[in-house]
Amino acid sequence: MAGTQAFRSTSLLRRSRSLRQTGATLVELMVALLVGLFVVIAAMSAAQTFGAVGRSQDGQGGTAVAAMASLGALRYDLQMAGLGFFSDATPQCATINAQAAGAVLANGAVFQAARVDRMPDGTDRLEVIFGTSVNAGAGSRTLSPMTGPMGTVTVDAGSNLRAGEVVLLSSPLTGMPCTVATVGAAAAQAGGRTELRFETATGFTPGSWAGTFPALAPYPDASSIAALGELVWRRYAVRNDALVMTDMLTGVEVTVAQGVAQLRAQYGLSADAASAGIAAWQDAAGNQPLGAGDLARMRAIRIGLVTVNTQRERAQGGSCDATGTAPELWAGESANLSQRPDWQCFRYRAYAAVIGLRNLQWGQRL
Repeated sequence: MAGTQAFRSTSLLRRSRSLRQTGATLVELMVALLVGLFVVIAAMSAAQTFGAVGRSQDGQGGTAVAAMASLGALRYDLQMAGLGFFSDATPQCATINAQAAGAVLANGAVFQAARVDRMPDGTDRLEVIFGTSVNAGAGSRTLSPMTGPMGTVTVDAGSNLRAGEVVLLSSPLTGMPCTVATVGAAAAQAGGRTELRFETATGFTPGSWAGTFPALAPYPDASSIAALGELVWRRYAVRNDALVMTDMLTGVEVTVAQGVAQLRAQYGLSADAASAGIAAWQDAAGNQPLGAGDLARMRAIRIGLVTVNTQRERAQGGSCDATGTAPELWAGESANLSQRPDWQCFRYRAYAAVIGLRNLQWGQRL
């Protein structure tokens, strides 16, 4: 009996020891929790790092899209610049009169189909003007002189000019500006002629020609009148890290692309009026148009764009080093970032393109 009890006690003791040996001690639990905490911290740090890298890469991709969109819009408009304002290899306008919706756009101002204005902040503003009709340069000749400023005029019926058409009138006399107008009425006349009137205030025709353009003189016989299709007058500028296009006829603004920090533009000038190649790149002189001599040598516009990834990067050791030096636009010139606060905390890319002014070259038979 005593032997049986001793056997049972020994068996229970062994079982108790076995259970204690298969369990986890408090120290082991604490070590496991500490290791797990380190793993969680490492995972969170990696997630933050990969997230920042992902956002940075997304931002870089966005800047590339912004550059392509901006250069695409600028290229199209610059290649169209001047369409309809040349006839028989001769520029139609040295100066121009134009108004739209009661706002005077030009009153005997120098006409420049592609114009750059240098802004005080180191960026440039670009303005382009063109008609949309491919036949705009093939104008008709007036068959009678105007009896007064923008008075009635007669043209050949074959010109097919109708009421509501936007036209450009230019004089064979030097020193007289061109005028953009909307035909108010067109009436068939005997002898295969059409009488055109510009008295109805609509489109580009003001309520009073004399009141809007006091110096406007009547156009003489054999003046040119050409249908422009639609007149396009646009201005591009950078504002608040975005390239903005303004329709100068309506005042409507459209954001072409976000993430554009700077727009630079230079005139590509040939050696002389008879040459086609680029001999020099020239900055705009403030907001002044080119002189007549340089205007005759303008062949291209060189565009420089600086895009910015607006995802701010963390400072290292109290200072930012995302960008150490401003990117180069072209030989001898880097992006102007000095007026941007904390510009070193952001990443930039520079793009450049040379865009030929084909209508100006074709218009002069170069």
